[in-house]
Amino acid sequence: MNLQPYRQITPSLRETDIAREIAGFYAGQTGFPKFTLTDTVSNRTTELPESVAGILMHVLKAIACGRGVTVIPEDTELTSAEAAEILRVSRPFLVKLLEDGHIPFRKVGKHRRILSEDVMRYKAGVDKRREETLEALTAQAQEDNMGY
Repeated sequence: MNLQPYRQITPSLRETDIAREIAGFYAGQTGFPKFTLTDTVSNRTTELPESVAGILMHVLKAIACGRGVTVIPEDTELTSAEAAEILRVSRPFLVKLLEDGHIPFRKVGKHRRILSEDVMRYKAGVDKRREETLEALTAQAQEDNMGY
């Protein structure tokens, strides 16, 4: 099986509507729904494991909100271009992050390889700092009676 290093999904409006309908149908239920795959040639059905159903529901909820989703298998090594695309930064900016030690990497010849876990750990840190800054700004705006 040929596995891509990652897969980004940007939903269309139709896909968002379908996901919203499905996610809404299961809203409030405990546990995860059962998902089955049907082979249209042999008509054989297979039930997906609950862990996969949980991931699919998470993806559906994100798409229902109109958000894109990126699927990255664990232990995937990314090129600097792939990591930059996931972080939505330029490749030169990513290379600077790597060289400054913000994200671990290894070199294969002249090429940099970055573990997906390290990219996501960096992203989580940036997201956390952004959230903390927004909370501090909101608190300051409330203290200054700016209507927030």
